[in-house]
Amino acid sequence: DAHFQQEIQENVRQYGKNFIVGLGLIATGIHGNESVLSSVELRKYLHLLQECGVTEAVLYRLVGLDQEKAKIIQKYITPNTS
Repeated sequence: DAHFQQEIQENVRQYGKNFIVGLGLIATGIHGNESVLSSVELRKYLHLLQECGVTEAVLYRLVGLDQEKAKIIQKYITPNTS
């Protein structure tokens, strides 16, 4: 996780608000053997991204969005004021 955090921080410094992170799947993919982010992992990664100054992230396979994950995501959404 320290290496991941370091990479994120370096990219935020280099690209600023143009740096967008893609987070793994929240539901099984088309092959059926892809690893899926648990609610605990999703919370951990979103928290880390927020701490590093990432302003945008993409989640894949929204079919896996349940109430628990939706609540976690909601905590990290910042309204767009532009």
